[in-house]
Amino acid sequence: MKFGFTGNRVAITFGPETFDTTLVGYRIDGQDWQFTNVSTGATHLLVNSNTTGVSLTYPTSPSTFEMRVTNWAYGVQIAAVHVKQGEKLIKIPDFPRTIEVIGDSLSAGMYASYEGLSSFAYGLGAGLGNSEYSVTAYPGICLFDKLCWGNPHGMLYQWFRTSDTSWRAQQAFGDNPEWWDFSKKPAADIVVLNLGTNDNNSANNVTAEGYVAQYKMLVQGVHKVYPKAQIILMVRYFPNSMEIPLNFPGALGGLQPLRQHIRTIHIDLRCRLRSANLFRLRILQHERVSRKPHPLRSSLQHNISIEPDIGSIRSLLQHYWFDAA
Repeated sequence: MKFGFTGNRVAITFGPETFDTTLVGYRIDGQDWQFTNVSTGATHLLVNSNTTGVSLTYPTSPSTFEMRVTNWAYGVQIAAVHVKQGEKLIKIPDFPRTIEVIGDSLSAGMYASYEGLSSFAYGLGAGLGNSEYSVTAYPGICLFDKLCWGNPHGMLYQWFRTSDTSWRAQQAFGDNPEWWDFSKKPAADIVVLNLGTNDNNSANNVTAEGYVAQYKMLVQGVHKVYPKAQIILMVRYFPNSMEIPLNFPGALGGLQPLRQHIRTIHIDLRCRLRSANLFRLRILQHERVSRKPHPLRSSLQHNISIEPDIGSIRSLLQHYWFDAA
């Protein structure tokens, strides 16, 4: 959630569908994130006259307020937004480009200290600068449309729907949520897909043929929705120090065969859709992993190409949080 405001006070009332004690991150004017647990039905004063920088009129005017839920499975319901009497909320124009990451726990920031706000997917989107970004990523989800680790559907189905796969969403929307209306948001300029880890787990019984076929269907669906987007297919990379061999067992044959499957998809779609400049294959390298292990950052940003009139992205400066346990 992002909006502009006048004055020096912002409070939010959280409705009855809020998951109690959900941890949210919030900030003003792009400063460091602040964190708090919110309560169902409560009103939280998040910005007041003592908030650093709230009274400044330069370089950001009006002041902007952002709030993000750190954990995809815990949601909040906004019942009301309050500002001081006589002040107002202001719609903030979108940044000129948009990036979207579609993935599983690796993109969701699972096991990272602040999960969604310390994932490599967040770092990628925020680090691009002057970009709108979103992360559609659910721990345990398969690309293939089937039940995987509590997710009733795979990403082939879920990405096109309005709700996530959490227990909370299932209680609210059932097993057949509404279709997502992509026309209500700007089209993505870059879409990053990082899927296959859960499909590769033999417990989920996904065949290589099924994985490849549905991956192609998902990419074609994304391309139909965002015909001008640069689509990047990610493949995980484990350096030798990670002690995870390329042929570790899995339903799709292991990491090395999984890479080959994705390369096959990449080549086939470039030829079929005749959009070689829009489809790229990147191997996730130099990843920093948490103790579980799940990556917290990567060099993916260095490999993203932007159209010449926008420029190329070369670097990222971000704080990283790591679990002490």
